[in-house]
Amino acid sequence: MANGLVYLVMRIAMIVISFRTILESCEELKTEIKRARKFYTRRAKAQVVRAEEEVFLGRTYYWPVFCFESEGVEYEKKSKLFTDQITRFEPGFECEIRYNTDNPNEFMVAEDQEIYNQANRIAMKHVAVLAGGSALLILAILMKFGWSRG
Repeated sequence: MANGLVYLVMRIAMIVISFRTILESCEELKTEIKRARKFYTRRAKAQVVRAEEEVFLGRTYYWPVFCFESEGVEYEKKSKLFTDQITRFEPGFECEIRYNTDNPNEFMVAEDQEIYNQANRIAMKHVAVLAGGSALLILAILMKFGWSRG
C-alpha cells in the first residue's frame, strides 16, 4: 500500500512538472509577443528550416526553427513560438517576422494574434485538466483512506 502511494505521488509530481513546463512556455510566448509588438521594429522574410518537438503527457508540441537574413548576416534560431499542430509551421513555411534591430536573434512572427490566442487556449486547457485531475485525485484519496462524516 505504501509503495502504491509513493508511486502515485511521484506520478502526480511528474504530471505537475509537465503541466508547469507547458504553462511557462505559454507565458514566455505571450510575453515575447507583447515585447515584439512594442520593440521589434525591423521586418524580414523568414523560413522554417525544421521543427523541434517535445512530448508532454502524450501530446507533442513543436517549436519551429526559423532562418532569416538581416544586413547580410543569416540567423537561424529556435523560436519561443510553439504549436501543437505541426502543419502550422512545417519546414519550408515562409512568413514575415519582426525582430530587434539591436539583437536580431530576438524575433517574432509578425502576424501573431492567432499565435497569442493559441497560447491562451493551450494554457487554459492545461489548467482545466490539472484542476479536474486534482479534484479527482483528492476524491480518490478520500475514498481510499476513508471518508468520515463527523
